[in-house]
Amino acid sequence: MAVLGRYFEARQLQADWETLKAAEDELLINSLSMLLGFEPEDKQALLEAPSLSTRRETLVTLLEYALRGGDETETLQ
Repeated sequence: MAVLGRYFEARQLQADWETLKAAEDELLINSLSMLLGFEPEDKQALLEAPSLSTRRETLVTLLEYALRGGDETETLQ
């Protein structure tokens, strides 16, 4: 949630944090994977993750990469 909060703040996005905190892990991770503005290749990597744990790790990596100012034309695979 900390990385997600920083990402939302950096992108000036708003969220109902109580709802996000109350959501089941699988629903939250899958929803964020679909809704956040990642490149199609990155979304495909999230979709193809073999487990929820791997999808979460990939999502966190993508969020951290975006926060570090990763090149928007570059995809992380």
